[in-house]
Amino acid sequence: MASQKYLDVSTCFRFQGKSPVGIVRTEYMVAKYILDNELGDFQFCKFDTDQNRFLNVSRQELERVLSSIGTQETINASTSESCGTSLLSIKKKIKSRLKSTAKQIYHRMPPEVAPHFKQIALDGIDFIHGLKDYRQRKKQYFSSRKITSDKYDADWHFFQKDDIYINLGLMWDFLPVKKLYNEKKKIEFKVVSVIYDLIPFIVPEYCNGMHHQFLSSIVDLIWLSNDIYCISDHTLNDVSQFIKEMGMPSRKLNRIYLGTDIVKSENNEEIQLPDQFKDLKSGNFILFVSTIEARKNHELVYQVWRQLYRTKKEHLLPVIFVGMMGWTVGDLFTKIQLDTRLFPEYIKWGHGVSDTTLEWLYKNCRFTVFPSHYEGWGLPVAESLSHGKICISSNAASLPEVGTEYAEYINPIDIKEWVNVVGEYMTNDDLLKKREEKIRCEYVPFLWKDGCEKFIESIKDIE
Repeated sequence: MASQKYLDVSTCFRFQGKSPVGIVRTEYMVAKYILDNELGDFQFCKFDTDQNRFLNVSRQELERVLSSIGTQETINASTSESCGTSLLSIKKKIKSRLKSTAKQIYHRMPPEVAPHFKQIALDGIDFIHGLKDYRQRKKQYFSSRKITSDKYDADWHFFQKDDIYINLGLMWDFLPVKKLYNEKKKIEFKVVSVIYDLIPFIVPEYCNGMHHQFLSSIVDLIWLSNDIYCISDHTLNDVSQFIKEMGMPSRKLNRIYLGTDIVKSENNEEIQLPDQFKDLKSGNFILFVSTIEARKNHELVYQVWRQLYRTKKEHLLPVIFVGMMGWTVGDLFTKIQLDTRLFPEYIKWGHGVSDTTLEWLYKNCRFTVFPSHYEGWGLPVAESLSHGKICISSNAASLPEVGTEYAEYINPIDIKEWVNVVGEYMTNDDLLKKREEKIRCEYVPFLWKDGCEKFIESIKDIE
């Protein structure tokens, strides 16, 4: 029997009815490319957590799932009452998730380390801060680590010898990697995966105590994979350095290139904007597209708008936060909703925005901001430029690689400079037109179809 190439679409199934952001969009676009181009040498599969095994996914079933992604609009009303209710709900979910995560972290800790911290964890203390000598223990443990699992389960068998299993999604969130590794050793199929970033390892202060869980998952993923793709040169260098630091065998590292194009509409009149955005006028608002979490630096944007309200209120434009709520931002959003000078007139929030609405927001904003402390890539910067809009971006990590000479870069902690530059672009039409003209004449957007084509061709070369 000829070997098969299987693209895992489990993440798409888990995100039905939601917007395909970040990792979800990558899996979504590659799957759609395979379907649209009728690539018969690729099959689809998903991991069913209820049945604890892989299942085949038909093209018809996948088309149905993909059609449900990015088409529904779920906008958070910009009132303090609804925002407060949403925050309470989010806090409950986070509290529940943290309890579950604490248990998972403990059970995944190295056996020689875990007992020392069990009581700390049970007492509800942030045991991550208690890992004084953990870094050395971690290196010693992982440098010689091999993934092991229980006795091979023949009923779990799915892949054949020389098959290629491709996972572009949230593998660590649902897949029993150790069990898959055990099957791989027995069957001798190949695994291709993507590492989007090493953020919890490099800047753990922004990751809500997930450092060890992430570290364990990444190490398992590296051991499992034959080929690893990274979404930027910066991330590829991070991964290469990480593998050396952990004393792990080298892996073939490749680039996967992300596109910037979103669903396009024919004209503005055909778009029915959600009620929250109906008062927006073209060119009279600023856009910030990002999951709302501490690393993305919404706090800085809030402080910038506070200062501009005091110094340039007559020229102040609203900023639109577009993205789902993440962790460690509950206090910030409580503060924002209590600041009635800015909320909801000058700071608005929308989540679950459809691709059509997002495209309109990019197309009609004055400019975008992206002050993130660290990124594996920085898709909102590329999306902004592809719509002809200047992005005022952080200069951290991979972001200058994304925007090159076409974006404006500022240190993500330099509030004074952010106030000056944002204020200048709000009021200086000549400067804005000059930068937009340069983007229009010189910037060449990278399309998803081109990125998918390069990725698919590289997969075909895997022996």
